[in-house]
Amino acid sequence: MADEKTMIIVGEGVVRRAPVVFSSVGLGSCVVVTLYDAKRCVGGLAHIMLPGNRRRTTTQVFSEKGRETRGEKRTKGIRYEIPSPEVAFTVLSSKGDVGLGNPANAAEHASLNEVYHYADTAIIALLKEMVNKGASPPDIVAKIAGGAKMFADGEHYENSIGGRNVKSIKQLLKIERIPIVGEDTGGSHGRNVDFHLHSGRVVVSTIGGKDKEI
Repeated sequence: MADEKTMIIVGEGVVRRAPVVFSSVGLGSCVVVTLYDAKRCVGGLAHIMLPGNRRRTTTQVFSEKGRETRGEKRTKGIRYEIPSPEVAFTVLSSKGDVGLGNPANAAEHASLNEVYHYADTAIIALLKEMVNKGASPPDIVAKIAGGAKMFADGEHYENSIGGRNVKSIKQLLKIERIPIVGEDTGGSHGRNVDFHLHSGRVVVSTIGGKDKEI
């Protein structure tokens, strides 16, 4: 029996426990970030559109003291972002009947005033929800896909939306000491992503290309 499939569209983020497959399609300059705790089979996916939201400031999720070694528990060192202005936070639900190709229902998505549109707030929100669902920060790893430069306009990749998305996400994950263990970014082609929570596999597909596991 195939695992339930939940579609995550641009500007959305979801955290669940296995078994489930998260799917995002039509990635161009957008970037999908997956976070996974293999010991507890807790995974999250954010479909990020832009590098940053200048209207909101954030602090780190995990304190420096809590990150001294990956073998230490960092939960005690958590500090959450302080959004400005303060807005409501909707806790994700692991319940719900979501069919193949259908968007996850509203109760399964975290909404912080379009928080998942932006890399700087999406990473913070996804990490918070991972911990809320029982993930242990030292055991969380990341994979990223997308960030293409879709138009041949002479702009350097680093200055394109896709390039800036990738750079921003990598910097934010580095700050939180979340290692990137798989990556398929750049290029000029679109991507689809499937994230299998029972195994942690992330499969990237392209039109006319071979599937690639990262």
